[in-house]
Amino acid sequence: MKGERIVGMSSKGQIVIPKPIREKYRLDKGAKLVVKETESGILLTVQRHMAEEAREMAGELEGKWPKGMTSVDIIRRERGKYG
Repeated sequence: MKGERIVGMSSKGQIVIPKPIREKYRLDKGAKLVVKETESGILLTVQRHMAEEAREMAGELEGKWPKGMTSVDIIRRERGKYG
């Protein structure tokens, strides 16, 4: 597979992420990674900061937010759909 690398695992379960990948994703000592079990194996992703996620979500909503509605109004409307 493209970008595939084989790494070893220590007796303590530690793996080494190759330097080019650490540099690309700006992974320094103490970086937080998310380990997720999937049907096809193990997925390792970088944990993003909440502020970064909030900015991304706000960008996705730009121009889509109903005019004149607050977030509370939208939550009430969505709750009404489910009983």
